[in-house]
Amino acid sequence: MPRSTLYNRTRTLALVGTLLILLSSYPQPVVIPSTTTNKFTKKLFYKKLPVQTALAEWVSVSGLFSLPIMQQPENNPIYVANKSNILTQFQRATQNGVTGLLAHNFLSGREFSRLKIGQEISVTYTDHIVRNYRVSSIYHYQKLDPSDLFSDLIDLHSGRELSSSEVFNRFYRGRHHVTLQTCLEEDGRLDWGLLFVVALPTNQ
Repeated sequence: MPRSTLYNRTRTLALVGTLLILLSSYPQPVVIPSTTTNKFTKKLFYKKLPVQTALAEWVSVSGLFSLPIMQQPENNPIYVANKSNILTQFQRATQNGVTGLLAHNFLSGREFSRLKIGQEISVTYTDHIVRNYRVSSIYHYQKLDPSDLFSDLIDLHSGRELSSSEVFNRFYRGRHHVTLQTCLEEDGRLDWGLLFVVALPTNQ
């Protein structure tokens, strides 16, 4: 096997491993604890999600990229397209009313690191309506033990240590927004860390 092919396959496994970490404590089906008092959250989980928060078809950032979005195969929440110039929508985020977009950092995911706070992102959904978002925050995480699928993570900005379930809740629950996720490579480790870019609807 050519070295470049083996290298890319290893990087692919790095992002798949990341999704396994984030999903390790994800319940099936999604249930909100009875003690939850947030009315918006209750409405989000107990009512059918509107089409515009479910399936995305295209994402564009002026001057950076314009890419199609594919859906994960049914019952395969760790699938990420291993092709250039395409993103994958994270189905477990969709179930929570969040548009999660995934890509390998050696493919389209490299574009995520070029995003800046304040940039606008346009997403076309299956109802053919284009909805606009603005990047509100960018997070970088280091895995405390990259070899451990259940490793805790360090927020490199705040220094706070978080569990994988806390990271999942931060980016894939709550009010509707867009989260773009890819891996961070550092010190020769392909699975060293994670990059999340969060964009909120411009009407919020």
